[in-house]
Parts: sequence; C-alpha cells; structure tokens
Amino acid sequence: MKKTPMLILVIVCIMVFGNSIPDRWKNLSGVKATVRNVPYYAQNSTGGGTGTPVPVDIPIDQKTVKAFQKVFPGITTFDRITPPSADPQKEVVIQEIFRALSNGNVTGYIFKVKSQGYRGPVVTLIGISASKNALTGIQILEQKETPSLGDMITRPSFLIQFLNKSINDTFILDQDVQAVSGATTSSSAVVSACQEAIAFLRQQKKP
Repeated sequence: MKKTPMLILVIVCIMVFGNSIPDRWKNLSGVKATVRNVPYYAQNSTGGGTGTPVPVDIPIDQKTVKAFQKVFPGITTFDRITPPSADPQKEVVIQEIFRALSNGNVTGYIFKVKSQGYRGPVVTLIGISASKNALTGIQILEQKETPSLGDMITRPSFLIQFLNKSINDTFILDQDVQAVSGATTSSSAVVSACQEAIAFLRQQKKP
C-alpha cells in the first residue's frame, strides 16, 4: 500500500510526457521504464530540375524520436514545414515545424522554438492537436538556466500545467500559467515559445 502514491505519480507522468518516462525517474524502485522504438520519418519534398518535387523519407535520429514521443505520442510520420523567416534580432524564433500525420491526415503540429531565458537561449518542443486545438505535450530540449532555480522549467511540476491547455487561452505568466518561484524570466521563455507557436497556427487559419 505504501507504494501506491509513487505508482500513481508514475502513471500521471506517462500521461503527461507520452510513452517515455523522464530519465531521472528511470531508476525508481519497482518501476520499469520502457520506450517504444518506432521508426519516425520526416518527409521533405526534394527534386532536381523541372517537374514535380519527389517526397523523400528521411530517418530522424533517436534523440528526436524520443522527444517527439513525449510531446505527440502515437504518431509515426511527420511532414516537415519550412518555418517562417525570422528577424535575427527577434528573441523568440520558430526553428522547426512538423505536421503530425496519421494515415495521411494531419492530426497536429510540433514546433521547435528558441526563446531567451535568464542565462541564455531556451529551446522548447511543443505538440499541438489539430482536432482539440490544445497542447498535447511540451519538453525543454536545451537550456542553461540557473541550477535548482531557472532549470526547474524542465520539471513535470511546471510543465504539467501546459498539458491539454487550449490554444485559445491567453498564456500569460501568473494569470493562466504559474511561473517557477524566483525564475520569472526562465518561465517566461517557455510561455513565449508557446505564444509564438500558437500565433503561427492562428495566422495559417486566417482566410
């Protein structure tokens, strides 16, 4: 009976972070961490000379596969979209965009966004469902924030509040998103990344 709270915590984390359990939790006593090895591909349209470009399947490295599994579980094919050109001076930049595909149908999007943290760039991966218009998951890929303070933006206790969050929400720090205590700038970097991804989607939906 004493192990039940820990078991519940692990189940919640699997729901939040997809099929992969965070690495720092893999050694918990009595818990088996498994990651499905699914072949993921990004489709790029390429071709030489004239004529119709030919779609080419390009394998994605395993590190990226695991990241995709966390923010958009269950999808095996992604179509790469050319991100919008950005002002080099801009603090928040969309680096990569993928459409998540299931049986040829678009089920959502994954954004890789770089924003400015307290000690340097923060790179965030964001999954958004096309049918629910809500976040399916979020992961911090890169950050150099202050240990035990700003770097707490990588922890489930902070990231869980983005799960299933509607793209119609305001995403304003300390209104509908709670900042990490003492790490407002680091928290703002994640919120800004979400705002940028959502703004792109809204722009695409305009007639």
